[in-house]
Amino acid sequence: MEGIKNRDEIKTIEVDFDFVHDFSFLYIVICKSLVSSIHLVGLKPATRYYYRCGDPSREALSGIHSFKTMPISGPQSYPKRIAVAGDLGLTYNSTSTVYHMKKNQPDLVLLLGDVSYANLYLTNGTGSDCYSCSFSRTPIHETYQPRWDYWGRFMEPFISETPLMVIEGNHEIEPQAGNQAFISYSSRFAFPSKESESSSTLYYSFSAGGIHFIMLGAYVSYNRSGAQYKWLEIDLAKVDRSVTPWLIATWHAPWYSTYKAHYREAECMRVEMEELLYSYGVDIIFNGHKNRMKDAHLAKAVNGDDTGS
Repeated sequence: MEGIKNRDEIKTIEVDFDFVHDFSFLYIVICKSLVSSIHLVGLKPATRYYYRCGDPSREALSGIHSFKTMPISGPQSYPKRIAVAGDLGLTYNSTSTVYHMKKNQPDLVLLLGDVSYANLYLTNGTGSDCYSCSFSRTPIHETYQPRWDYWGRFMEPFISETPLMVIEGNHEIEPQAGNQAFISYSSRFAFPSKESESSSTLYYSFSAGGIHFIMLGAYVSYNRSGAQYKWLEIDLAKVDRSVTPWLIATWHAPWYSTYKAHYREAECMRVEMEELLYSYGVDIIFNGHKNRMKDAHLAKAVNGDDTGS
């Protein structure tokens, strides 16, 4: 990565290279490439930085891109626009959705799971309702990894210049050999897990201006005795509403919905976590999964009644 000179001044960026290398042999064979991440430190808030990627010694460099860092945490400081999308995939509908998001020039994008739908394709690219279901007796359930690559190239003009935060959906599970799951999801995106003291890429938190975002995992243990719940208790207790007045939570599958196909699918998660989120006054919750737009009124189950949406 090479820093680009600003018209007014030179922005110095310290770069730490953290190459992701903990792949199974199967995954390396599928991808045939090494996924790497670059950690930038010392960046100033609300500042635009210019960059390009490649190897200058071989004259193999990308075009010039730029991104703007999030505003400093504070009650008077907010991203101007935030785009929220779920179940994006790679279809003609995806093109329209991304076009509208990019046209509105958001400062931040939240992607609420079900990213590439690579698990709906066999390793030869043929479509399948569920690869691991189609071949349930085989020891290896790899999905069509080039679908992830296609999605990345499709999104590159947008997310190369707009910060993206993502949480997993059911299509990111992708069970593989050795009882592994979420390998592509965890390898292809960067997460502030360490910074938010989470031990997992499947749940974490971050702040942007006066907003604290909690990204929860609907497909990892959410029991009150589990690691995610205990982490959530600690994270919520640390939130200072005088600094981040807004508290927003996201996860993939909604707790309240009248959509019959997924009705009460996330009920167990709701039973475990709803009271905790309610007690801390979470302001807004965003979900995906339903593949359709639906607004919900303020809802909280009382005596088993979950018809408040």
